[in-house]
Amino acid sequence: MNTPQMSIHFFGFRQYLEHSFTVSTFSNLLIDFYMQELLNQLTGKAGLTEEQAQQSVAIMKEFVLSKVPPMFSAVVEGFFADGGAGGHEDGLV
Repeated sequence: MNTPQMSIHFFGFRQYLEHSFTVSTFSNLLIDFYMQELLNQLTGKAGLTEEQAQQSVAIMKEFVLSKVPPMFSAVVEGFFADGGAGGHEDGLV
């Protein structure tokens, strides 16, 4: 593939992404992915049940919130809001 075709293809893909995802949506997808990865490692490597893994994440959230400046608490809350349940509205953790 030569450079002009590549840039046209990339530009089309970029437009698709801009129309398909907002920054917030992309950010939420990443958070869901990383939270699920954390839960998978807690269940797989530490041998915890799904419930124990979610309780562990809740403890981690409390710990991190106690260590960060108040201005970062919304970021921490946002990261831990879903607890790996697949939806940030659930607020399981």
